[in-house]
This record gives sequence, C-alpha cells and structure tokens, in this order.
Amino acid sequence: MPDIDRVLRSNLKLRHLQLLVALDEFRHLGRAAEFLSVSQPAVSKTLVEIERMFDLELFVRSTRGTEPTAYGSAVVRFARSVLADYGRTRDEIAAVASGAAGRTSVGAMVVATPSLLMRASRC
Repeated sequence: MPDIDRVLRSNLKLRHLQLLVALDEFRHLGRAAEFLSVSQPAVSKTLVEIERMFDLELFVRSTRGTEPTAYGSAVVRFARSVLADYGRTRDEIAAVASGAAGRTSVGAMVVATPSLLMRASRC
C-alpha cells in the first residue's frame, strides 16, 4: 500500500476530488462525465488513475452504475471537505478584494467612547 499521506497531500488534484464527488453523487460514470463536461472514457481513466495512486478499489463498477467501497466513502468525505474549504477560501478572498470583509480598529478616550460608538453604529 502506498504512503496514504503522500497521496492525499501531493498526488491528488482538484479535478480528482471533483470526479470522486461527482461519482458519489451520480453513482454512474456517464452521468458524472456529463456533469463534469468530459467523456465517459476520461472519467473511467481518471478513476483508474486515482485507484492506482491509492492502490485501492474506491468504486465497484457494474452495469447499473458505481457504488463506493468503504475506502471510496472515506476518500469521498475527504474530497467533499477539501472542496468545501476551497469554496469558502475563494469566497473569503473575493470578499476581502471587494472590501466587504476586513478588520476595523477604533481608538478613543474612555469618556468619549459610549457616545461615539453609538453614533458610529447608526451609520
């Protein structure tokens, strides 16, 4: 079995994670391919590539579709987590770039603070 830590940290790409989540959602190579706008052979080839990285079978394939194995379910949970973090980070960076996020510090003398903060918070 390969070094799982190395596979998770270095070998998996964003497209691999997206494919694993799509396969879990659609449970069908063709529907996952359509969703990802790639061919079915490309999905099959990429899945084989991912399974070789792990040296594990992640999905059982049949004429009715695909079903994640116990290993596959664990990797799909990891993929969903990484993709969710990716989305949150993308949104946070966009908010900072647009000025919708940031930090403000207010300094004032103790005597003036209550009236200044009340007026500032109404704006």
